[in-house]
Amino acid sequence: MASLHHGIARPDPQAEVDHRHLRALLSLWNSAHGGPGLPRRSEFTPETLRPWLGHIGILDVERSPLRFRIRLAGTHIVQYFGRECSGQYLDDVIPPTDRDSVLGIYLRCVESAAPQFEASYSHIRSLAGYLVRRLALPVTRAGGDIDQIVVGFYVAELR
Repeated sequence: MASLHHGIARPDPQAEVDHRHLRALLSLWNSAHGGPGLPRRSEFTPETLRPWLGHIGILDVERSPLRFRIRLAGTHIVQYFGRECSGQYLDDVIPPTDRDSVLGIYLRCVESAAPQFEASYSHIRSLAGYLVRRLALPVTRAGGDIDQIVVGFYVAELR
């Protein structure tokens, strides 16, 4: 995937995100962030995520080795990929030729402990010819390290 990726740093994190729904999702993360440390996953309930539900994925972050297990894939994400992938490791469902470009945003999210945005032209067969926008938002369940990533995922057909 050819991509434009951006780490999002304060004070103006909205500036990099070029999609209105993803900007709104980032605003939700920022409002949950509030202080030091990461927002808690419990702040992102089905009710608070309702406007984005079909476009939300949740990845569990596992370490030693660092891998991402798909906890939830929204209905639009399932449609884009043509199958349900919940419970599987992301690197097992992405073609080997695309793994580095697909996993990069999540690796940067974990390394930086900060939101990451990427707009990529996809070469994955089911998404070939589409512009994919992803926003990766780090969260914690217990108040420590990142153990989940909330992902906003939107696809636009190239014209």
